[in-house]
Amino acid sequence: MASKLVIPKVSMGSDNENLNSKVIRHAEEAEQYIKNL
Repeated sequence: MASKLVIPKVSMGSDNENLNSKVIRHAEEAEQYIKNL
C-alpha cells in the first residue's frame, strides 16, 4: 500500500505545491474571517 501512495506524490510534485499554497491561503482567509466576526 505504501509504495502505491509514494508514486503519485513524486509524479504530481507541482500539483502538491499548488494544493499546499491553496490550503495555506485558505487558512489565512479563515483567520481573517474569524478576526472580523
